[in-house]
Amino acid sequence: MARPELEFTKEDRKLVETLAGYGLPHEDIALLIKDGITRKTLAKHFRRELDAGKAKANAKIAQSLFKQATEGNITAAIFWAKTQMGWREVNYVDVTRRDATELTEDELYSIAATGSTRDTETESGKRKLN
Repeated sequence: MARPELEFTKEDRKLVETLAGYGLPHEDIALLIKDGITRKTLAKHFRRELDAGKAKANAKIAQSLFKQATEGNITAAIFWAKTQMGWREVNYVDVTRRDATELTEDELYSIAATGSTRDTETESGKRKLN
């Protein structure tokens, strides 16, 4: 004997759209409909509500972010530039090698002792090689 077709109310549809907008996982939304339905049933009968809820939430967040960015919130403006305008931060590292004949005696001793030629400041304020 076949199962009876499930009937969903406007309230069920509104709840699904709202919860999808809040970002709840589909498994959790399915548990809150009727006495609990499967994720597959949720997807089959509420596809439009699941998609619309997420789209409406994204639009509202985008609107808020855009408003903040255009009103001087630097963090919001940077985020917008990176995600919507394709901007990115680039760090260039200039790797140069010096010939050993160009190194001072102190630098050669430092490399031999520590493997580094970084300058650091001592407690007395004098610079030394590490």
